[in-house]
Amino acid sequence: MRLVSIKRRLGLSLTALLSVVYAITLFDAEFVVRRDRFQRHERLGMGIAEAIQVELADHGTTALLKTSSSLADAHVKALLSDFSGTRVLVWLSTPGGQLLLPSPTTSVLTQPAAYRTFFQDPKLLPLAGMHAKTMQKPRVFTHAGGTYFTCSIPLKGNAGVLRILEDVGVSPASQRLNWLILLGVWLVLVVITAAVARILLYFVLVPIRRLEKALDTVSLSPTGSVDGLRIPAAELPEELQGIAYAYMRLSKRLEEAWSRQSLFIKAISHELLTPVTLITVSSRRLLRKSSGLNASDHELLATVYDESSRISHLVRNLLDLARGDAGSLVIENTPFDAVQVIRELVDDAALLEWGHRVNFQSDPILKLPGELMAIGDPERVRQCVLNLMENAVKYSDASTPVIVSLQATQHEILISVKDYGPGIPKQDWDNIFLAFYRSTSNLSGKSGKPVASGSGIGLAIVKMMVEQMGGSVSVVESDTTGASIQIRLKRQLSAVKQFSSAS
Repeated sequence: MRLVSIKRRLGLSLTALLSVVYAITLFDAEFVVRRDRFQRHERLGMGIAEAIQVELADHGTTALLKTSSSLADAHVKALLSDFSGTRVLVWLSTPGGQLLLPSPTTSVLTQPAAYRTFFQDPKLLPLAGMHAKTMQKPRVFTHAGGTYFTCSIPLKGNAGVLRILEDVGVSPASQRLNWLILLGVWLVLVVITAAVARILLYFVLVPIRRLEKALDTVSLSPTGSVDGLRIPAAELPEELQGIAYAYMRLSKRLEEAWSRQSLFIKAISHELLTPVTLITVSSRRLLRKSSGLNASDHELLATVYDESSRISHLVRNLLDLARGDAGSLVIENTPFDAVQVIRELVDDAALLEWGHRVNFQSDPILKLPGELMAIGDPERVRQCVLNLMENAVKYSDASTPVIVSLQATQHEILISVKDYGPGIPKQDWDNIFLAFYRSTSNLSGKSGKPVASGSGIGLAIVKMMVEQMGGSVSVVESDTTGASIQIRLKRQLSAVKQFSSAS
């Protein structure tokens, strides 16, 4: 499951929350409008009923309604006409079941046209409850594209039930349009909220970015102390202070662990170097004088020499690694003739057991004396290339060659060592330069046994030294037929000018 950033989570949560609030607010606004209409209709009905009640009492018509008097009926119809209009129709159901509808009087001859629309559709009044005999609370219904409110109110003194029908003038189409407008307003508010939330979160998360920037600059110095920007824990928000203090405590523990580790490696390397060197020198001397030994003892002595040499090499590598981490490794970067250094190294390697496998190749132009002047420490360059050569010999068949090549660009020199071994998997190209890392190509089959022995620090030392000389080292080619590792060093500026002018 992909994790979403805190910024996005907060933004989505805030937007969702406010979106719900907007929706509830808009829905509540519609509900309030409808409730207000109901209340206005109810007040209208109560007001009409009270006014008609007073008129009937003043003229003594209330008692006559119980006897179905024609005089009373005419008076009531005139009153109903007075309170009816274009949007409101008022009628009365008498105690005897008679239905009294509004009718014009001699003084208001134009009234029938005002409420004539209520009688044009014969289904409208029955839907409004024309013959209601009890009090009914206001209700709403739609008919023929219109919206109507209706209610019934019993008159005092058992004078009948007054019925009010009001045309509110809101068609279903208009209502749908209102809902679409509300939806549009809601969407606009959501978009504005998302934009505002993004801006607000940018400023809210400033302390986290400050903490991130400070942590990115933190590193262990060669002495083991933690360097970088000071993490202002006291100035951070309360929620981040715990993280800052925890990181400071972690940094302190790292300092202590680094110091102990560096001290241990230095101490053990120094303690081992002298006895291992003595064992190596002594075994070599004994081998020179071993003519009187039998084959078994000679082989045993040769094994002691080989293993002590390997341990001596390992101890020296560990010591160089510890010095490099502590910043005390001495590397003097000076201009040197790369062709001469590499050719001498290959010639010296020819004296080794595997030296006959090394072939040196270079561009013809580089065979001229002093043509290629590199910037670096020649002794350390010899050590780095020798490490690459030993690594290539170790992981390739004894019948295959190891190619050392030298090339040049306008600003760099390239020293490559190629073998014809099993190759290095793509995912291990960077990892093989980490200390004590062993590539998966070093394992054979299901046995899990290394193809060749090694400590896993040779390439790490090469990387450390080359980078301190201002260069870089990387795998530039690898497949099942072998691998090629390349060292890139800076070229001397004067040589660059000569190169440019010659070309």
